[in-house]
Amino acid sequence: YDEGESVDELDVTGFELVRSDIADVTEVVQSDVLESICYADPESARQSVYERVREAMSAITDGTTPLEDIVLWQGLSKDPSEYGTVDRSPQPPFRGANYANQFIDGESISAGDSVAQVYVARIKPTSDLPTTYISETAEDGDRVDTIAVTDPSNIPSSVIIDREKHARKTVIEPLESIFRAMNWDFDAARMGQTQQSLGDF
Repeated sequence: YDEGESVDELDVTGFELVRSDIADVTEVVQSDVLESICYADPESARQSVYERVREAMSAITDGTTPLEDIVLWQGLSKDPSEYGTVDRSPQPPFRGANYANQFIDGESISAGDSVAQVYVARIKPTSDLPTTYISETAEDGDRVDTIAVTDPSNIPSSVIIDREKHARKTVIEPLESIFRAMNWDFDAARMGQTQQSLGDF
């Protein structure tokens, strides 16, 4: 109901899909899940949601879902080089943005920009890109695990995206509170009723 009138429209507050910094795939999947819960009987909703989660996870991990749909957005209030200290590594999007400024063609990230963060599985050894961070802050020498750019198409092909981690960050974690409330099982949703440990995600 909206102001006493019956409407066939889902109005959502308090979930990730209304945030501006989420991945596009999170918005789509979470909206589908909430619609199933609101419009189907409990068992039908559970089956529909489990199938949707399996479909989304599979599409992300096998590369069907485009990179631009799974990146995580973050705004920067200051220059990337100003985050972190010699004793404390910057958070992933900030150290990733600093790396991009140093080594990714077409990137010149500064205060006020929004960056698309990607998790990195590895960088091909044939690439000219460093495989470890080069920085004056605490991550110096650590393996590059994230890169953040203003345009996802600027990510070089030599960067292998950690799509398993993206699936966890964009599908599993945003749905955890819903699954707990419904007493649903993520393991069953992902594996088609075959019980596995949550670590398999």
